[in-house]
Amino acid sequence: MADLTYKSNEYVVGSGHATLEDTINRLALVEHNTDGTHKIDIGILPPGAPLDWPTETVPDGFLERDGSSLSRTTYANLYAEIGTLYGAVDANHFNLMDDRGKFPRYWDHGKGVDPDAATRTAVTTTGATMSAGDHVGTTQADEIKSHAHNHYIPEGVGGTRVVNPSGTSSQTLITSNSTGGNETRSINYYVMPLIKY
Repeated sequence: MADLTYKSNEYVVGSGHATLEDTINRLALVEHNTDGTHKIDIGILPPGAPLDWPTETVPDGFLERDGSSLSRTTYANLYAEIGTLYGAVDANHFNLMDDRGKFPRYWDHGKGVDPDAATRTAVTTTGATMSAGDHVGTTQADEIKSHAHNHYIPEGVGGTRVVNPSGTSSQTLITSNSTGGNETRSINYYVMPLIKY
């Protein structure tokens, strides 16, 4: 009978058998480098799979999502996935999406979280077959949610007279000066947008 006692983090399953750790590594398609570290086989990703890359060098098997025009023959597997959604200069080529400088947003798909899903913009590149509205690949311009700021100052200073919350008209409404930078954004970091071909 096989010895099934625990030893470290491995099962001892008998001579000549793979340990549990080795079996899990193989199932996960994990290879080992010569120094003992793990190497993931990214070949398991299907054509069209996106990847955010932490350097400015494109790894083998990937392309930068930069709007490039590609040969339908050379990149047949990728073309089979995305077709001409993002445009085509002619019948022999197709375009990649151009994701440079943009934040991704998950497809609303009818849930109603994106209040402007119906007015999203389709790619207008020549030959693009994308539909506008609630569809993958569509875009939205930057925007700030509608809101107002009221500022009251003593009467006598220029502005538009309004009735203040107490019901008197002893205050004047003015518009504040603009503040801020070039866009509304959260703290972020750059990665290179890639796609598997």
